Amino acid sequence: MENVFATCPICHSTHEYGGELVGRYTYCRACRARFYVEVPTLAGSKADQPTVRPEAAKPDITLDDLLWDTQQGTRFIIESLRRQQANARAFCWLVVANLLLGIASLVGIAFLILTRQN
Repeated sequence: MENVFATCPICHSTHEYGGELVGRYTYCRACRARFYVEVPTLAGSKADQPTVRPEAAKPDITLDDLLWDTQQGTRFIIESLRRQQANARAFCWLVVANLLLGIASLVGIAFLILTRQN
């Protein structure tokens, strides 16, 4: 894809970004603010553009909605992996605790058996 120019809404500086960032969020090179790289419009006057029917003017799902869902999905996956990792750590500690309790009970039983034989 071709490079595009995007303007930061915070500091209003314009920089050139790769075409792969169109329709995605990126960081401003000047102020490090996160902003959305707009999809560039086709050059031309308003007279050249076709008229849009009112029912087609506002679609149910916009590109922003789809991108937001994608970013939320990625965030959900990362949080889910962190929860699974925490659960795995807790499970390991539970197994270790059960092993220690089992060893302690075996030692106790062995102690009782040895004391009764004497």
